[in-house]
Amino acid sequence: MIPAQCTDRDPGSPLGAHPADSGEGPAGWSTSLSGMKRWRRPRTLHVGLKTAASREVLLPKLNPDCRAVMNDFVYSMVNGLLGYPLLDSVDYCPVLMEEGSAAEQAAAIFCNVLELDTDGSPVNANEAEIRAAQYIRAYCDSTYEVNPPFEDWELDRPERKGMHLGPMP
Repeated sequence: MIPAQCTDRDPGSPLGAHPADSGEGPAGWSTSLSGMKRWRRPRTLHVGLKTAASREVLLPKLNPDCRAVMNDFVYSMVNGLLGYPLLDSVDYCPVLMEEGSAAEQAAAIFCNVLELDTDGSPVNANEAEIRAAQYIRAYCDSTYEVNPPFEDWELDRPERKGMHLGPMP
């Protein structure tokens, strides 16, 4: 079943094939292990005018180790497992669910502090998690003092570019 908001069309549908589906390369319709059909977007970006020859540029993906660290951070944060023992006695999950901007800020701190080596693998995931946990602790407990205090670059939340999904501004 294709989600209602999906504008890509199944080649077998009465509406015809999706315009980007050439039948070759990484793009096209695929069937997942569960039997669901889904559109696989191309992993390349075509640069140039239609009249000029296009260049094909490969779009980079995050290193699998980096993705694993980010997934672990989010999983730990939403399941109340983050920052042991710092947040052990703090019931922060309801606060983050009620006030999503606190969760967003914690994730921004994690990403800002996280450093990657030349291969894109994280080198300080524990430090990044501790800094995010310190923010959550200070947010939930006004008596807690973050030491060392956050620097501006740690708290930076760049503006999100592109299309926003959902009601968030």
